[in-house]
Amino acid sequence: MSGWQQAKLGELIVEAAYGTSVKCSDSAEGIPVLRMGNVRYDGTLDLSDLKYASLTDTERAKFGIEEGDILFNRTNSKELVGKTGLWDGRFPAAAASYFIRVRVARDIVCPKWVWRFMNSAAMKDRLFATARGAIGQANINSEELKSFVLPVPPLNEQRRIVGLLDRAAEIRRRADAARVKARAVIPALFLDMFGDPATNPKGWRQVRFSEVVSEFRYGTNKKCHDSQSDGDVAVLRIPNVIGGRIDWSDLKFSTLPAKERAKTDLRTGDVLFVRTNGNPEYIGRCAMFEGTRSASYASYLIRARLTADLLPFFAVIHFNHKRYRSFVVRAGRTTAGNFNLSTEGLGALRIVIPPIPLQTAFAEQTQRLEATARALDIAATRAEAIAAALSAEMFGVLPGRQPGNGA
Repeated sequence: MSGWQQAKLGELIVEAAYGTSVKCSDSAEGIPVLRMGNVRYDGTLDLSDLKYASLTDTERAKFGIEEGDILFNRTNSKELVGKTGLWDGRFPAAAASYFIRVRVARDIVCPKWVWRFMNSAAMKDRLFATARGAIGQANINSEELKSFVLPVPPLNEQRRIVGLLDRAAEIRRRADAARVKARAVIPALFLDMFGDPATNPKGWRQVRFSEVVSEFRYGTNKKCHDSQSDGDVAVLRIPNVIGGRIDWSDLKFSTLPAKERAKTDLRTGDVLFVRTNGNPEYIGRCAMFEGTRSASYASYLIRARLTADLLPFFAVIHFNHKRYRSFVVRAGRTTAGNFNLSTEGLGALRIVIPPIPLQTAFAEQTQRLEATARALDIAATRAEAIAAALSAEMFGVLPGRQPGNGA
């Protein structure tokens, strides 16, 4: 690529200074001092827990951070040392002593280009390999930081590539925001349409859960393994039932005899409940199986197959609603340090049964919210894949190689 060069980071730095070691406090007096906990592993800022210090004018000039300053975490655990933030100048602040504050020559390199480079997958590997351990902490000093080699395209190319990576990050941010909004809106919509499920202020018909379940069944206790072979089936476990949804990201597999498979096979609309856990807040959490792929389920889960009087989606929101959770927890029992929910205890819980047309209207509204969130999530995943490939091409280069030349 025309105009691309390589340089040591030290050749691009106009100033590299350690932060202040002054004692900080929770009192919002003085100036915020960013500490290593204020920079996440991916380089984004977390300003939810700020500490403050009273600094003199001289100390502010020495330790203060400005828009575009790069904050390199020089001391941390080996896995986290080298995480790198970029200060956006949203308010006056200083850097703590575990940071190296870096200012770059902006006529040569964009601060965000360097920040993207420091947070690339290839650079994370290099930081891990470079870090030196000391009394449970790992360190990378200023001279080691300056020795890292990075690609330096022309400024306009830096800005173009950074813009593409920023757009991918923004798509992900919007997708996450939509998911958070959907998760907040759905319980509120439930309360608006049906009232508090714990007190039933709208006087809906209320029955024992067992009256609207055609079958309760525990799952298989057959041993599972990580990889899938011919004839294996995915077996959903406790970690797969989370947030009111089936999470397919951490699957185990098992070869089940035909009889066992028939007993534990999941159908669209089945509701899976967590029946045992060391944390009482986890028992009874549930999700609807949507039939996206074939699966069975493990013995720590209960499958409820519902009658026509109760829609699975409505049941899941009802049981997971924070206003109702205390009833579910109280239905459990403690055994050998674990909290357990039996089919009898689950079946004895009372559930409101609004007319099916209202349950359907609720399900349709919430599924539209979910569909929007899922569409954004798919778009974000695609954008992230493109961004990851671009980042690997731009920053995963070897010394002496230019991106795209295959050398």
